[in-house]
Amino acid sequence: MTEVNSYKWIDYLQDEEMSLYFDGPNGDMPEENVKIYGSPWQPEFYNWAFNLPRMGEELKAKWAAIPEDTDILLTHGPAQGHLDTSGPPYNEPLLGCELLAARIEEIKPKIHVCGHIHGGYGYVKEYHVERLMRDAKITQIYEGTSEIQRIVISRGLVK
Repeated sequence: MTEVNSYKWIDYLQDEEMSLYFDGPNGDMPEENVKIYGSPWQPEFYNWAFNLPRMGEELKAKWAAIPEDTDILLTHGPAQGHLDTSGPPYNEPLLGCELLAARIEEIKPKIHVCGHIHGGYGYVKEYHVERLMRDAKITQIYEGTSEIQRIVISRGLVK
């Protein structure tokens, strides 16, 4: 955490929310504001970071803490049934979180941004152009949810 805190322009969200204010100079358009909530937890998967027991009370409490009015939800792993099948060597389906899927269904955020299941293929269709786009993804730098990070960083630069 010390390393993250040394970057003053990055907001690290661990079971926290933040708002981006776009409501104008007089604050007269609050519907333009965006509430973001971030949480790194995931159901236990091998010996990886931020594991909690699948279907456990502790994980359930983490998801229950997500505010009802969240616009953008950032999570480490996916909800169950959403790009959560691993490839070799695991070859396991439905590795996403059942409890997270239920909470997303309750609060219905506008956007849910999550990491992927390591070893999974993400979204795949076997059209040539989609394969090229998928293969090009390898050239991106993966440090979390980069698009949201750009928003947060740009907000810090505007200050």
